[in-house]
Amino acid sequence: MSATQVIYEYNETHITKDGKYLEIELAGQKFPLELKNVGSVENSVYIAWLDTHPDHPDVPPGLPHAAAVERANLILEMVQRGQEVTTIVTPNSSKSIPSIQEAVAIVSRALGKHINFIILPGGKNEDEVSKQSAIAPVMYHNVTSPDAKFLGITQSDIDILLENNLHGKGLLTIDDVYTSGKTDEAVQEILNRVLHLPDDYRHPLVCIARESEYVDGYPHKAPDHVFATMHLPEFTHGFHN
Repeated sequence: MSATQVIYEYNETHITKDGKYLEIELAGQKFPLELKNVGSVENSVYIAWLDTHPDHPDVPPGLPHAAAVERANLILEMVQRGQEVTTIVTPNSSKSIPSIQEAVAIVSRALGKHINFIILPGGKNEDEVSKQSAIAPVMYHNVTSPDAKFLGITQSDIDILLENNLHGKGLLTIDDVYTSGKTDEAVQEILNRVLHLPDDYRHPLVCIARESEYVDGYPHKAPDHVFATMHLPEFTHGFHN
């Protein structure tokens, strides 16, 4: 299955007049995403901060539900094009889990069947992740944190995959944003190790947004296994208000 078309591409024109937010649209509603510098003072990298946790104080009301609806709709479109879905896997995240859980519930109701949902244990403490994981944790770095992070998988979730998703059949991964791809690579490594698949095998990833640098050639094409609903810019050379 080829990658889906991005629904919308955002750029400088969507920045609010005060220069603090990028205005996006999800499920027919507009939301301001704060522009945060995840780089340094000397080498700034401003990204639209997509937090979908309903209990976080800075998250616009309605955004977590709208994000869940968008993710679910994208998965259902993939099903209509022939994608089988029996299990959905996501890395542990302080921002994403409730909204992703809602998306999985929407998909389950729409398809009229139970969808297995696996949250991979993860965090910055390797020892803590090791205690939960049945395999050696995978280390990775992502754009939003300078510290190393680790992902693992529990034995009960390995059993679910081996029972329902041999050869990767019916398996999707899900997240908020695809930027550098480092989190995705860690998830893919774990799944391929458990299912004894080649290292370069890629399970479909569903996310709200694909991010890429806002320079010549923006937006950069996402890998074929990445399915996103929108494209967000990374402002690495500043922007004009």
